[in-house]
Amino acid sequence: LHDAGRRVIEKNHPEWESEPPKGMVDLFLNPDKLAISIAESAPLLIGAGILSAAGHPNLGVMMMYATEGQEAKDRAIEYGASEEDAETSYLVYGTVAAAIENMQLKGMIKITKGMFARVVNRTAQLAARQGKRGLTKDLLKEFARQAAEEATQGQWGDITAKMVYGEPFGPIGDMIDRRMQEAYIGGVTGLIPGVAGAVAGRVQRGPAEVAPVVEEAPAAVEEGKAPAAYEGKAFRAPTGTKVEGTAADVVRYEQEELGNDLGVTSEQLKELENRPASDIVWVTRDKAEAARYAQQDVDAKVTPDDLAAVEEVDAAGGRIIADIGPDGVLVLKPVEAKPPAVVEVETEARKPEGLAEREPYKLKGRETPIPEEQVKELKDRGYAINEIGKLSPNEARVVLGLPAKKQKITRKQQLALGHS
Repeated sequence: LHDAGRRVIEKNHPEWESEPPKGMVDLFLNPDKLAISIAESAPLLIGAGILSAAGHPNLGVMMMYATEGQEAKDRAIEYGASEEDAETSYLVYGTVAAAIENMQLKGMIKITKGMFARVVNRTAQLAARQGKRGLTKDLLKEFARQAAEEATQGQWGDITAKMVYGEPFGPIGDMIDRRMQEAYIGGVTGLIPGVAGAVAGRVQRGPAEVAPVVEEAPAAVEEGKAPAAYEGKAFRAPTGTKVEGTAADVVRYEQEELGNDLGVTSEQLKELENRPASDIVWVTRDKAEAARYAQQDVDAKVTPDDLAAVEEVDAAGGRIIADIGPDGVLVLKPVEAKPPAVVEVETEARKPEGLAEREPYKLKGRETPIPEEQVKELKDRGYAINEIGKLSPNEARVVLGLPAKKQKITRKQQLALGHS
């Protein structure tokens, strides 16, 4: 692949001609040679990446098969093999090499498509739940995988040559050096085609796949309408990240530390200043996704222990601040309804004017709920809160001129009141 690309480049741009690297050290110390090596293979990889991401993976594999097979055939002819052996090398090496390249393309497109979506949406599949450290981790993993696959492909080329027409492997040191060069070039080159593939995939699928960038309002909010309310189950797993302060501080942390714009306006931030940080939370709709969120790895295998650490959160009815699909939803929890006014009573029960005569009784540690509207009306009439606290619900009703509610008195209560 690299030799074929080099010949095309040197033919079209003689000024770029340079000596091939003499070894791994020479390649590493001379960035220009690395750049030429990348330029040799990038066009083909990008073309195959576009075909694969745009929904035509078979065409991408066929392209790789033809190119890799021709490379093996040219090598055989250069060594002095027969035409028949050269054709056999084309078939044997091209088939396996194309399969390896196809695996590489899938990984490349997967990692770079996620990066592309992050740039376009300002919120990222991984940035939202991993931040900068997660991005670096994924890139390193992808580099290692592409390097291993490229070295495997190079070794298969040597095996094919040895098996079909008897070309020797050569000194073991030289063979190891070749594999190291291939791994280095493959790892660096491996992140290129997915960018083009992601672009092609977005064009082919249309704008529904990637949400447009929103500058002044979050995607979940339409002008003139209330923000969308969260529906269904919500899951989260402890991540160890804790932001103190207000809900607005959480949003600023996402924006400034993790690079996620979230589409939150300045007006909305002002509103979030009135809510504590504990009122806003990232949740997922899927339990396994919550476990991966905590591990900061979208490809992590989820174990039963991971799932056991996931908790279900009551986010129903909460306001959606940002929604990036299966990868997470930032929800502002609903405001809890205020309980009715409750006062502690420990005093002799008063007998407001108009209340029927009865035996006096002592209330110990009893909670007397009086409806808020009645408490307000009593305050308006000049009653102090400690006076209101001495009233039972029925006494409050009588003071306000309302009929007392009939109450059933148990035998135990009768004895407590002194009735035999």
